Amino acid sequence: MALEDAKTQVDQAFTRDTLRGLSAENAFGGATSFLRRRYTKDLKGVQLAITGVPFDQAVTNRPGTRLGPRAVREASTLQPFDAPYGWDGFSPLEELDIVD
Repeated sequence: MALEDAKTQVDQAFTRDTLRGLSAENAFGGATSFLRRRYTKDLKGVQLAITGVPFDQAVTNRPGTRLGPRAVREASTLQPFDAPYGWDGFSPLEELDIVD
């Protein structure tokens, strides 16, 4: 039973049931989606969609821009779950339907 529960707590980018809320997942493992939001191609009911286009053709002698979208997604997994301020304001992760 514990093993089955553990399987549902990883790769929230694929296994998440809802578009809202927070979930704890290790930053060093799993699929790297923006803020651990769900990957989807169906945008019905979505209020905010994050897209990243890895593209290296627009620059000369500076390869690596194709790695930008993945770097932004990786950095977003390191965000804390609690606000660093002493008040609770608008929480986009709780209020908006966000997908990657």
